[in-house]
Order: sequence, then structure tokens, then C-alpha cells
Amino acid sequence: MAEANVAKVMSIVPALRKPTLSPLAEKGWYALETIVDEAVVRRIIPDLKRSGAEASSSCRLNKVIP
Repeated sequence: MAEANVAKVMSIVPALRKPTLSPLAEKGWYALETIVDEAVVRRIIPDLKRSGAEASSSCRLNKVIP
């Protein structure tokens, strides 16, 4: 996502503490990673797209140990 959208997207994404925000090779662009329950993901994807998130991927986890 573009740097201008980071705050909006981070305000939507739940996380145990805070999501992981990583700069990409192209200046001003970031990747955000977090662990989210599947039901929550389906609910927030439209909000993420409206807030400037451009792509998403998911994978199933067997266990999350906080």
C-alpha cells in the first residue's frame, strides 16, 4: 500500500499487539502482515480496499500461541 494509506489501513486491521509493517523496494510503499480470524477477514476486506489496501493473501494456521 502507498504510504499515504498506512494509517487508514492499520486502523482497520486487528492484531495481537500491532501489525508488522515492512517497507517495500519501491520507496513509499509498504506491506502489512497480521494474524486475523477467518470470519474477521471476510468482514474487513471491503473496508481495507476502500482505505487503499491493494492486495491481500491468506493462509491457514494450525496454531497461534500468544
